[in-house]
Amino acid sequence: MTIHREPGQPLTLEYIPAATIEPLVSIKASDTLERARTLMELHNFSQLPVLRGSRPTGIVSWESIGRALVRNTQAELEDCIDTDYSSFELTDDLLKVIPKINEDGYVLVRKKDNTVSGIVTSADLGYALAEIAGPFLLLEQLEEHLRIIFRSLQAKNQVTLDDVRRFLPPSNKAADRAAEAFTLGELTTLLTHMEMWPRFTSAYDRATVQAALAGASELRNALMHFRSLSEENRASVAGLHGLVRILSSVSAGIHNRLEAGELSTER
Repeated sequence: MTIHREPGQPLTLEYIPAATIEPLVSIKASDTLERARTLMELHNFSQLPVLRGSRPTGIVSWESIGRALVRNTQAELEDCIDTDYSSFELTDDLLKVIPKINEDGYVLVRKKDNTVSGIVTSADLGYALAEIAGPFLLLEQLEEHLRIIFRSLQAKNQVTLDDVRRFLPPSNKAADRAAEAFTLGELTTLLTHMEMWPRFTSAYDRATVQAALAGASELRNALMHFRSLSEENRASVAGLHGLVRILSSVSAGIHNRLEAGELSTER
């Protein structure tokens, strides 16, 4: 599921995959404790919603089971159901829900019709953060390699102000701005231009690298707007490590050529 957010709209619980589980694994109050424990271990869940029809009546968890068994070693499922739980709608602001998730360890998530959509736990928040942070760190490396390449070429007059003006779309931005002021998209357009690419490498196919960088730029936009990743975005994530290796190799190659005096200030 891809979530589209307009500027200024809050990030909602929908962003967390566990908030919308299909099919939902649940139990009825009339089920046995053995069935609840089996389902929890089978799916590696720490909690299960207890439903009456399609509506929640409580939660059973390893913690509630433990408390019940301490009181009564012959406890049944009904003794393990916790009716004191927090629930929120899919469209609720995630940032406002996070403190409750951290406090209780989980929250129940409901659709607009009050049927259960899923359960979001502290672990789910951690997975979501890792999904965002991992690609962000790789994208940061990617951009830094592009800027190193840009600065190296600029120092040897292999990329000029005229190149910036010709290769990039018309803009009110200054052509002589620092490398850090160029966006990932701008650096991609500039450095993979058919006139520019042959000036500094012949080891890699320009069009293939250009397409991979375009995918990385689109991925960055999705992450910045906290949208769930599309299949194309996930493919870009998978390729980020390889793309970083390629740009690192290109950067090292330029450095070696500079050391050897093979890149002059004249073209």
